[in-house]
Amino acid sequence: MISGKSKLIGNTGSSLGGALVNFSLSNLGNITVTEQSVIENNTLTNGQTIGQTLAVFLSLITGTLDDVTAQTQVQQGSGGVALVAKFPEILAMAQQTQTAMNSLAPPTGQTSWNGLIGGSAIASLLGAAITVSKGSFVTNNTTYSIDPSQPKTNSLGGIFAYLAPVTLNQAYITRNKVGLSGGGVWAGNTAQIDQCAISGNEAGTNGGGMFLSDSANTAILNSVIEHNKAQASGGGVFNNGRLTMVNTRIRHNQAELFHNVFSSTPILQ
Repeated sequence: MISGKSKLIGNTGSSLGGALVNFSLSNLGNITVTEQSVIENNTLTNGQTIGQTLAVFLSLITGTLDDVTAQTQVQQGSGGVALVAKFPEILAMAQQTQTAMNSLAPPTGQTSWNGLIGGSAIASLLGAAITVSKGSFVTNNTTYSIDPSQPKTNSLGGIFAYLAPVTLNQAYITRNKVGLSGGGVWAGNTAQIDQCAISGNEAGTNGGGMFLSDSANTAILNSVIEHNKAQASGGGVFNNGRLTMVNTRIRHNQAELFHNVFSSTPILQ
């Protein structure tokens, strides 16, 4: 938890999460930013892609499981093996994570995770929830290409919540930039936005303020989405999922098509 007016400023990440990243499942811990905390001026680079990170992470998990299995059979519980034997849920949680990652399909429209990076500020790849609340800011986070010949990164979301539910309550998501979609927020699960300002964010393709995938179920209440920019479509919001909007102003956004909102499904009110 980031709370009590804490600040995460000027960090650099690779592949996932310029400031914060969580690989956990829904029962293994969440990301919470609250009480006027600030996530600002962080940078995500494409020095490593999500595909490469998944490969490394899976090899580490697989290696750990193989070592633990072998040592348990031979030593029957000395040192670290005793810890695993005493707390078998550690082994079970690692196995759950491995299973989830093995079956993790890339976003719709992408053939693989290779080349993609996500979350210039915050990323949660699996089911661990992201919450930003109580006057907190996620602001001025961006992505950077280490290859000068390809200055645009294939990046998704200032906040990238792939299988993770995201809750924004009394939050300010401002001036974040990504190379692909979801300048402020990229949501692929449930998203609850209430009393928020999403403004000044930019995306290289779709969804300057928010990109809501075909699996997203989103409610935007009592909020303002303005002055965001997308190079292609949906300057304010690009929606392919289920979207409900109540008492929300979406205005002064820019895009080549659909300046304020693009939605492939009916918007509920």
